[in-house]
Amino acid sequence: MIEEARRLWLEVAYEDGMDIPEPRSEQEYSGKFFIRTPKSLHRALAQIAEREGVSLNQFLVATLSRAIGAKESRAKEEKRSK
Repeated sequence: MIEEARRLWLEVAYEDGMDIPEPRSEQEYSGKFFIRTPKSLHRALAQIAEREGVSLNQFLVATLSRAIGAKESRAKEEKRSK
């Protein structure tokens, strides 16, 4: 019954010119996650961020982004070499 209700709503919304939202992914992400680290690692990361003149959050986002980019580059390279 849910599928029929969804289909009928879409039909009516389309006929009435209503905005139909894009389907959502099954899992929504907030952009937040929490991690516990040893105090020594936290201190080292905070010190590096301070030396670079950025917040700890900015430093971690940049560092994680570089790591993910490198991993994806390696995966693409491996795929090409096969």
